[in-house]
Amino acid sequence: MSEIINAPAAPAANSSPSPENQPALESQESSEAELDAAEEKAASEAEDKSKKAPSKAEKELEKRIKKLKLKVDGKEIEEELDLDDEEGLVRHLQMSKMGQKRAQEKAQLEKELEGFFGELQRDPLSLLSKEMGMDVNQLIQAYIDQQLEQAQKSPEQIEREKLESELKSLRSEREKEKESLKTRELERLQQQEFERYDMLMDKALTASTLPKSPYVVKKIADYMLIGLEAGHDVSPEDVIPLVEQELNTDLQELFQSLPEDRIEALLGEQVLNKLRKRRISKAKEAQAAVTKPVIADTGKTNEVKPKSDKDKKNFRDFFGV
Repeated sequence: MSEIINAPAAPAANSSPSPENQPALESQESSEAELDAAEEKAASEAEDKSKKAPSKAEKELEKRIKKLKLKVDGKEIEEELDLDDEEGLVRHLQMSKMGQKRAQEKAQLEKELEGFFGELQRDPLSLLSKEMGMDVNQLIQAYIDQQLEQAQKSPEQIEREKLESELKSLRSEREKEKESLKTRELERLQQQEFERYDMLMDKALTASTLPKSPYVVKKIADYMLIGLEAGHDVSPEDVIPLVEQELNTDLQELFQSLPEDRIEALLGEQVLNKLRKRRISKAKEAQAAVTKPVIADTGKTNEVKPKSDKDKKNFRDFFGV
């Protein structure tokens, strides 16, 4: 029999650290937390840097857009210029050249005006004679006569002429105002009449078989104008029968003079189909009327005597004209 040796049992593992090892564990955990925080911070900084860093396409775009500081009329402005926009560059250059030309013309004009007024102050008589072709002697004589005539007038006469001149100016202004008011009132009345005639024409065309086309409206307006020139106040309803008659006559003469193929081409396939359907419908109605059974009348009918020519009245007798 073998001898069983009982080994001493191993001590149970204690889950809680011993007081001696606890500070070391806490230090290790703190180091790991700091390391994780540092890694997160580095990742965040790298992400922000990647967001802020412009891409290659953006860098190329930035290179093409130039911001220029300009000074216009003493004021400094900033303007962006796209170097790839050929049309915009051409437009800016054209405006620049135009501005330079206008500035040169203005400077030249100012220089000429300055020279003119300077010469006018230095030697007015010579300027009026040479440059403007005026007779200086006649001008001086007219001025002297005017001054002498003015000196011979009494103060009351001078005051009266001044008042008459002011009154004439006021009357002229009033006349201009009246003309302006008259013109505006006439325009208002014309617009009002246009709207009224348009309403009347629309109403008349709605009640008629004519379409509201520019051609028809012009025909109505022409007939109304003829009536107005003859001294008659006519409305669109008055002239629509004349327009209908003229259009029907013109269309009949047109279709009678055209060959069949031209008529078909003029009307078009859609209109021809409408006419074909209408003929078929009328033919069916006529056939139905013929085949309809006749009901015999068994009752006694009164004999209708034909009217004699004496009982008939013509148009003039009926209406008394």
